[in-house]
Amino acid sequence: RQVSSLYTYINPVIASLMGWIWLGESVSPAAALGIGVTIFGVWVVNSGIRIEWSKRAIYGILKKRSHK
Repeated sequence: RQVSSLYTYINPVIASLMGWIWLGESVSPAAALGIGVTIFGVWVVNSGIRIEWSKRAIYGILKKRSHK
């Protein structure tokens, strides 16, 4: 686990929430979505979930891109 990634990405989220709670600042739908995506992203990175790509899948993706 990387504590630095947790601090780096969660710090703005905490600051936004503290501003909303204590200073009465508004949180736009886009900001709320960004907060959610950030929290989800930090969870995925720190949970150890690995996406395994097979050579066949990677070759197929690269082949499709080269034909465009």
